[in-house]
Amino acid sequence: FGRAAFEFDREGRSFAASIESLPGPDGRPAGVVGVAVDTTARKVAERTLQERQLQLQFLLSIARLALGQAETRVLLTDIADRIRAEFGVPLAAIGLLDRRGSRTVLAGVSGVEPSPGAGGDARPRASLDETLAGEVVRAGRAIVRGKDEVGGRIVDAGLQGFDLRSYAGVPLRAGSEVIGVIG
Repeated sequence: FGRAAFEFDREGRSFAASIESLPGPDGRPAGVVGVAVDTTARKVAERTLQERQLQLQFLLSIARLALGQAETRVLLTDIADRIRAEFGVPLAAIGLLDRRGSRTVLAGVSGVEPSPGAGGDARPRASLDETLAGEVVRAGRAIVRGKDEVGGRIVDAGLQGFDLRSYAGVPLRAGSEVIGVIG
């Protein structure tokens, strides 16, 4: 007599099934009994848990950087490196707003060298009106732009002349106030 256990998908749902042959009065198989259990919710929960664990690992790696003794620019460049690696993008930048909130200051970049003059204390600045980062600040929410919408626009301070195919930017907040942009 045999037993079998297997999983299958049908009409967008997942199932775990088990079947077993039943003996007849003469000892030979007389029938089969089986049960199938819908496991869709469990599989969705497992995938969600796995995604959350990866997100937490990513956030923990950034928190460890933040707790170190690195200078702000080095810290933000390290975070930009992690963002770039995590999302597989060619460029990641973190621009902070100046005290007046009228210009961005390039704080960390990964994937391209900042414009000349970015070293030391001389931080390149660009008017918010000129940058895609400024669009994120004005909107107060994440934005995504395709090639037709980014052509010729400046990403952020210090990144003039970078040829974009697309752009995604997220506001960096302290409480309810936008203090910078991750792009």
